[in-house]
Amino acid sequence: MRSEGSDPLPSAFRRWESLRPSSTCAAAVGLIIPITMSEFQDLYAAALAQGIEDEVDFLTSPDARPDGDRAVYRLVFRGMQVHGAPSTVAIAGASISFIQGPVLTQRTELAQRAGFPLVFDKAMKRGVEIGAGHWLTVVQIHLTPVPEDFADAIIRSREQAQTAVAFLSAVLDERIAQEQLAEDLVILDGPRPVAAADLREFVRSYLPFEARDIELDAIKVLESVDVPRHVKTAARWYLRGSQAAPGVDGVIFLWFAVEALVGTSKKAPIEKALRKAGRDPADQGLGVGRLHGLRSKFVHDKPASDPPPPLEVRQAFYDLEAMARALLRHALGAKSTWPAHTASRVFGSQWQKKIENAWKKPVVEFHDHLPGSTTEPVPDMAWGEMLPAIETKAIVTAVGGQGQDANRLRRIVEIALTYFDDPDVGEFPVEIKRLPDDAQADCRKDRLVISSRIADPQNDPEAFRLFRNVHVFVGRSLLARLGVPSNDPTGWFLHGILSGWVGVHLLVSGGAPLEHLTVFPLKETSSVFDLGEQLGAGIGGSPENLANARRAIKGASETKRGVAKQGIEQMIQELRSLKTPSELLETLPAMY
Repeated sequence: MRSEGSDPLPSAFRRWESLRPSSTCAAAVGLIIPITMSEFQDLYAAALAQGIEDEVDFLTSPDARPDGDRAVYRLVFRGMQVHGAPSTVAIAGASISFIQGPVLTQRTELAQRAGFPLVFDKAMKRGVEIGAGHWLTVVQIHLTPVPEDFADAIIRSREQAQTAVAFLSAVLDERIAQEQLAEDLVILDGPRPVAAADLREFVRSYLPFEARDIELDAIKVLESVDVPRHVKTAARWYLRGSQAAPGVDGVIFLWFAVEALVGTSKKAPIEKALRKAGRDPADQGLGVGRLHGLRSKFVHDKPASDPPPPLEVRQAFYDLEAMARALLRHALGAKSTWPAHTASRVFGSQWQKKIENAWKKPVVEFHDHLPGSTTEPVPDMAWGEMLPAIETKAIVTAVGGQGQDANRLRRIVEIALTYFDDPDVGEFPVEIKRLPDDAQADCRKDRLVISSRIADPQNDPEAFRLFRNVHVFVGRSLLARLGVPSNDPTGWFLHGILSGWVGVHLLVSGGAPLEHLTVFPLKETSSVFDLGEQLGAGIGGSPENLANARRAIKGASETKRGVAKQGIEQMIQELRSLKTPSELLETLPAMY
């Protein structure tokens, strides 16, 4: 019993009243206005009584906005009466009220129809009565002005509201928030409620996949699958993460799933496990190292640090979801043609554009009650994994660079090895670092070192140039392993031949017209590598290219032309008959 005139707020409540969450917990803190302690008023009921504006769908009408100067976010839990507690408290920028229901709210139901085109069925229920006769905990956050992005404001306010309830639950216990019952946003113009919004959050545009023979076989495998306990634990974390949707919780849950499946949080073992499961770590927006860094930032956050950008958190969610899905399929022994990381580019060109247009302009049909739907499969639909892992006899490792540089280069090196018929060369280490004298690469027999200056292409032409250069570098490194060094004139000349031949062959095999391949005149200062490169480009190109190369080489000094031990013309005759990169690698060492 309180004595008359005593402080109406217990000390614990006064402590939390002045607390404000860190930047991680309350990205919407800049929208908060000071809270005045007052009795709870059901703002939605007041808005409904005055007449709410017509139903608006922000999926199809993103620019539609009600008039108003502020908004109140509300999160409602089923609670329990707490004897001795005040009816309303202010905690961490939120107002928390303990009331007896009912409270009125609105609920939107949304369901996507299977297949194509992209159609959503929607039903909005207004004036839904919740918690009649029960004790409710209502969390309110005042926002001013009216947020530009309602969905983002609701998501950020929810995090802040959950944080405030968690703080209070730590002082009391979780009886105050046993079950979430409702969530909405009420828009006010002055004191008058004028509109309301609710969020059917993270509605996925499911791609039109269908179960085929491989999926049906996988389902049969699951009928009697017997896996270790850690796989079952990981499966539950994966489900919780996917259902949590893009955000901090989803990222952490999915990371738990990946860590449980691999048995470690270290980058190298996770990347190795992903590739063993058929997923290439290069096929991600964020590398494994960056994902681990985000997870650590969420779990071990420092009060003064800035929160990660929302788009990065969203990308992390989808990358981790794909990683967990691929690893879980592998652990279950269940194969699937459904790509782990879904995007429109998994489809052929004839369908990709159609699906992208459907995503931009989805069809929404409104109903009084949400109907069920039955659709037919889409004919002639085909898809594939975006970047399936490449299996090579060589064990390729890549280190250095920034972000995804190492994964990107490792993958191109693997592609290049298959271009040379996948020789069994054992370990094939690749390093990314700065090289002296503007060198692009150091093609050694024990490792391939690639300049960091060319490891991060900024556009498509630069990306193709990197692709072509790496094929040349890999070929030259293989040539060095076959006993042709680059530190004497003849070896340097043969390395030039391989460089020119591979560069042209890649273009020709990719469909480039032969007449577009140009051979430039040699200068007096040109090296024997340049001489060999001209010869290789001429042999790999059209007769006109070869004629240009002959003229260019004729102008070179006798000493430079003397590096061709068999003579230029005999070398041309031997090399012109070659058809494949592996044949070139077999032939050049014999000319050394």
